[in-house]
Amino acid sequence: MNFCYRLSEDEDVHLTFVMVEKKKLVNLFSQCPVCSSEASLRENCSGSLLTIHQLCDNDSCQFKRVWKSQEQLSRGTSEGNIAISNAIFMSGSSPAKALKMFKFMGMHVISYAAYMQHQKTFIIPSVDYIYDEEKAACMARVAGHSLTLSGDGRLDAFYHTTVVFFKSNETGGSSYMEKEGLRRCLASVMQSATVKELVTDRHPQIRKYLRDECPEVKHSFDTWHIAKGIILIYLSLFPWLMIEKEIIRLVKEKGL
Repeated sequence: MNFCYRLSEDEDVHLTFVMVEKKKLVNLFSQCPVCSSEASLRENCSGSLLTIHQLCDNDSCQFKRVWKSQEQLSRGTSEGNIAISNAIFMSGSSPAKALKMFKFMGMHVISYAAYMQHQKTFIIPSVDYIYDEEKAACMARVAGHSLTLSGDGRLDAFYHTTVVFFKSNETGGSSYMEKEGLRRCLASVMQSATVKELVTDRHPQIRKYLRDECPEVKHSFDTWHIAKGIILIYLSLFPWLMIEKEIIRLVKEKGL
């Protein structure tokens, strides 16, 4: 599991974690490194962070030290604990299932509440910071240019995407959110660039908004949405084609 956080503009630190059986690790501290006498140990786990307090049993030596399996960060957490939360969040995994998997393995991990706290305190602010940074760099690259844009108000590809966050009650209902998202995106882009063409689906509110409010922008329709609409009409007229399509899929899946 790798986790990267930025120290400065010129330096990145990559953390690599390995799985070690706790008994094997504790055995490394069973003897005093100074006089080789037996040592007393006190262990404590905070999530994935293991802290070992070692004290030499030899009265004439009395060597002692505190060893931590990870670097401890501010706000009472550690690199490994943040890395677990970050990996769950970035992979899109279910936190409850991921943490349960670790517990079934017998691994010391963070709690669900700790994950939610890390998400709120560290991960989301980091995502927002990088997003704002990348957005500013992108807008700087297109400043003064004439652009052809495409977009959709629903789920689309992860790349070449502009994200606008707002609540449905800001628009008078969820049915108006797509138009409001477009309005805000265009307003943001047009602060530094010119939009000559916009490619969208055939959403009625989008068409009316562009016709009334942005007549200078050429509005084109996405061919994928048009083709999809034609296919749905065709299948509604000839429903048995859906059965044939499913039979073909099953034949290919079974290798018949």
